[in-house]
Amino acid sequence: MVKQIFIGGHFSSGTRVVQFLLRQFYNIGRRVRDEFGDQDYEVGFSKRPTWGEKVLMGERPEFPIKEELKEPFALKNPEFMFCVPHLKRLFPESKFILVVRNGFDQILCNNRCMSAKLGQYFDLKEVDYFKREMEFWNKAYKKAIENGQIDLIIKLEDLVNDTFNSVKAIMKLIGIKKFVDISMIKKPDSMGRYNNDWAVKLGQDVLREERIEEYLYKPEMKKELSKIGVEMLNYFQYD
Repeated sequence: MVKQIFIGGHFSSGTRVVQFLLRQFYNIGRRVRDEFGDQDYEVGFSKRPTWGEKVLMGERPEFPIKEELKEPFALKNPEFMFCVPHLKRLFPESKFILVVRNGFDQILCNNRCMSAKLGQYFDLKEVDYFKREMEFWNKAYKKAIENGQIDLIIKLEDLVNDTFNSVKAIMKLIGIKKFVDISMIKKPDSMGRYNNDWAVKLGQDVLREERIEEYLYKPEMKKELSKIGVEMLNYFQYD
């Protein structure tokens, strides 16, 4: 069994689902607890540069493993998607799982912590909210792919609609042949939301600001947005 697993992908892409799957066999290094047991290895809202942000800045920081973190471990943090080569240098035997979700669904998420904090490293040109979010989604995954050394790409849609084969691929990667509980894999209500009118509401819980911002999406916007995200939409075979 592989002893070191890292999971990354855009916020709300489904990294949590993969983490829930792997915690049956791995220490997930729970430094941040919530009611769901979700765990990002480092808090994304930190005002100081996070570990992933330091890597984006060109630094090569040591990984902050605590004494209580024992192998085998499976650590999840969205920002890991930008850190794969550095993680591989620090942990040559590790495996990396990149999780992706349809960019049209992704940009309608209320949580934009990743783009708000890390967008500055991607030379974003768009001003319109949805176009800028799609530009970030496209450039973020493009960077992850170009960095290389990703061992497995898991699409949330495949995990939901083709659960057996998706879980089989994960288990094959990490060398586990035991029974796997897949009860945590369920289709989110938000999947396919881009086919309908949708309101994105950003507030204090997301941006740590007092004001509430609302952006209204309509399906007819999809044509223009697809032009911005075309590279990665095509790469991951999204229509």
